[in-house]
Amino acid sequence: MKHLNEATLRQYYCLLACIVMLGGMIFSKVLLSMGMIGLVMNAVFDRRIGEHFRRFLANPALVGLTLIFFIFLLSGLNSANTDWLIDRLRMRVPFLVLPFAMVAIPRLGRQEYFGLLYFFLLLISGVCLCLMGWYLLHFHELTAVYRLGQVLPTPGMHIHFSLMTAFSVAIAWELIRQGFHWRNARVERGIQAGLLVFLVIFLHILAVRSGLVVLYLMLLYLLAHFILTGKRYRTGLAIVLLMAVGLVLAYEYVPTLRNKVDYTLYNLHMIRGKTNLSELSDSYRVANVEAGIAIGNAHPWTGVGIGDIRDETEAYLLKHYPELAGPGYMPQSQYVLTYAATGILGLLCFMLATIYPLWRHQSWRWPLFTAFHLMSFSVFAFEQLLETQVGAAIYLVFALLSIRFLMETDQTGDGTSRRNNNVSPTQFTIT
Repeated sequence: MKHLNEATLRQYYCLLACIVMLGGMIFSKVLLSMGMIGLVMNAVFDRRIGEHFRRFLANPALVGLTLIFFIFLLSGLNSANTDWLIDRLRMRVPFLVLPFAMVAIPRLGRQEYFGLLYFFLLLISGVCLCLMGWYLLHFHELTAVYRLGQVLPTPGMHIHFSLMTAFSVAIAWELIRQGFHWRNARVERGIQAGLLVFLVIFLHILAVRSGLVVLYLMLLYLLAHFILTGKRYRTGLAIVLLMAVGLVLAYEYVPTLRNKVDYTLYNLHMIRGKTNLSELSDSYRVANVEAGIAIGNAHPWTGVGIGDIRDETEAYLLKHYPELAGPGYMPQSQYVLTYAATGILGLLCFMLATIYPLWRHQSWRWPLFTAFHLMSFSVFAFEQLLETQVGAAIYLVFALLSIRFLMETDQTGDGTSRRNNNVSPTQFTIT
């Protein structure tokens, strides 16, 4: 009975830590850190730590994500700037400790996993409702700032918030597909569908390009999965046409979206002509990516080291784009940054570590997991997502929660491939 009580307490404690992490990603870096530390403490001070470590080593997906820390640690051998090296390694400490900490959660089955996602959906939807109200109250002022490339104020960085909102659309889709609810199935299904539509509309009003790109990538994939698996070709065609018409109408009648699109086209036109580069936000992005590719090409096998990537980027900009040069810039692409810092071998290891969880046990057949990776891979291409605390958490927390859920339904305690209770994680039609 004592052991049962301890397990129950640990279960509630871990779920609370996960809730704090999810809330912290939106509202507070302090809460985010507290949630992560809480999970690590649970793992370290568990009498079964040896058993947890064996389960961790038996899961290549978790080990691979942990190795990302060591990829950048080894690149430090090339780094002369030890201060920046330490700062970058500090940002990657969650990759070192969280994968193991997730294993020590007593249980993360269907009810717990989808319950956490449901909570996140409701939380971010509530924030979006408040932001929508703020926008409507200050319609003319906020619409005007979009002409200057600015956006609606959001908690934290607007890019991170838009990514979390876009992924929440996929969460709502999966909750509906699963028929997951807490109390009233019919009412909650309607709420989930309503939130899905609302978040899609809100993302067009927010008009952050990163969020819109991943939104449409995920929606196109989820629609394709919906059409092909159910052979709903007519329904699918109607939905695609409706989306196309909706996108055209959004450009015509949503001023923030129209202003953002026009500003982006203006940026591209000016960048091609190399005119007024210092006044264009996108010129810094293009120049930094160009710098990263050039740095990687100059050191293709080992890179320059994560500690020196900022200094090397600044040196390149001073030589080729002096009007854009300044301290603090790095390549605005996680893939390009990894290539420049760690070389081809480091980039290949990074890509393998992030792709493998999707491939393991054909987990790509799970729509939500695939949608999440579509978001991650696309964001890695045009954002340095892992270089900030919240950005790294967006990737790591959702990836690890999903992997831990797969362990619950797919593996036994010793890491073998036997199915528990004949449940397949690639089908996910549990009722």
